[in-house]
Amino acid sequence: MLGIITDMRIAVRHMSCSMAKLLESASEILKRYGVRRAVLFGSQAAGKAKSGSDIDLAIWPSRALSASEWFDIQDELDDLPTLRTWDLVDMTRVRSDSLIANEVARHGIELYRETEPAIKTERLTVSGKR
Repeated sequence: MLGIITDMRIAVRHMSCSMAKLLESASEILKRYGVRRAVLFGSQAAGKAKSGSDIDLAIWPSRALSASEWFDIQDELDDLPTLRTWDLVDMTRVRSDSLIANEVARHGIELYRETEPAIKTERLTVSGKR
């Protein structure tokens, strides 16, 4: 995934302030539904978006989302202040050698990635007599 821009601050320089705020709001919505990673791809990421272009987001949910949750996410995204439509792609269901996976890996802009919590290791002590 060499091509993904992993620092949203770098990506913001190449997009309007309103788009950056929109993507930040979208990220907060996705996080509430357990999406652990989101990457902007397509014309918005490439800086080639036209007035009618949609917003393509590759997402990695932490678990399978129900149909109801998908509709809820879409409704919340549609309530954000934009006339653009949202196109979400669940990357856990996409083959790694597909065109979409290649596009995301080469040209995507990572909006966020939640890391797995570190495994806690505690030293166990045994008290008592031998």
